[in-house]
Amino acid sequence: MVGVASRWNKVHRLLGIRLGPGAAVLPPSVTRIHLEFAREAGDGHVGPRKFWKECVRRLKYHNPSVPMIVNRLASASSPAKMTLYFKNPAAAKPVDAPSTVVQLASSAKGDSPAQPPMWDEQIVEIDMTGKRSGDILANFMEQTKAEAIMPTEEDEQAFKAFEDLDRIAEKDRARMKKMLDEERKAKAMLRRAKAGATA
Repeated sequence: MVGVASRWNKVHRLLGIRLGPGAAVLPPSVTRIHLEFAREAGDGHVGPRKFWKECVRRLKYHNPSVPMIVNRLASASSPAKMTLYFKNPAAAKPVDAPSTVVQLASSAKGDSPAQPPMWDEQIVEIDMTGKRSGDILANFMEQTKAEAIMPTEEDEQAFKAFEDLDRIAEKDRARMKKMLDEERKAKAMLRRAKAGATA
């Protein structure tokens, strides 16, 4: 049987994915998202990395059908950018239009550059270089017209319960640390006393 603490931890993690920065539902017009930034932080790539770590997982949770490709570059010398792909209903289908989209998988080696739009897509590029993750998110929300997921009253109560548990846990950790420190101190004194008695 799963313990209460283990269940609470799972619920806490799930709430962390369901709610927070990036928790939003994309409109049907968004067909895919591509992010490109350096593997290592630096030269303006800190904000994009933070956006990827904090926001993209929530976006993916709420929009599982929208491909989100991440291309991580070896060098931070290239600009960090996000490419948004939108349906273009006004586009006329050319005779030689491909029937399927070539969709590369995410890459940590820079092997998945942003693909050109399909005949029925248009793109918007967001320059993420040197921008904070919150600013990137605000620009993303504006460009996509995504609808943010707001916490319900139950969610707010759950967050409050977790905060209360975190405070109790912090007090317990401090109390246990003090007990262990005192125990180590007593053992060290005992060892010194034994060493002095045998000398």
